[in-house]
Amino acid sequence: SGTGSATAALGCEYIRSLLVYFARCNFDVLGFSAAAKLGATAHEEKEKRVLTPFLKTVLSRTAALSSERFSASVKLSIGRLFGSSNLTEKFFLGPEVRGYRPSAISPVSHNKKVGGNSFASAQTQAGIFVGPVELFVFADAGVT
Repeated sequence: SGTGSATAALGCEYIRSLLVYFARCNFDVLGFSAAAKLGATAHEEKEKRVLTPFLKTVLSRTAALSSERFSASVKLSIGRLFGSSNLTEKFFLGPEVRGYRPSAISPVSHNKKVGGNSFASAQTQAGIFVGPVELFVFADAGVT
């Protein structure tokens, strides 16, 4: 029986005239999830192509309990961006905090969402089963 998984990728992204080279890896083991993206953004500076390196990391832990009549779960996540990066690598929260649209939670500068260099989020849920229906309460929080 498998107790975890791992994936890795090498790639290149071209987003709005910005070129990003990267290596990405993800690990899922015993309720822990870790993801890392090591990359470099290519941009022109004084007629020279410059590569700016960055490292984006995310660590999560999920735990759940359930029985025939009860369920409960909690997920804690943290992330950090090291180095200088473009907007597409920044952290934005939204669906992770129920009730918010994607990218709704972000630092703001001059009335524009600029994304964060770090984040923390927590999701909790507890429920009871009443026949075929599950009644539950939840509490979510997040900050970038």
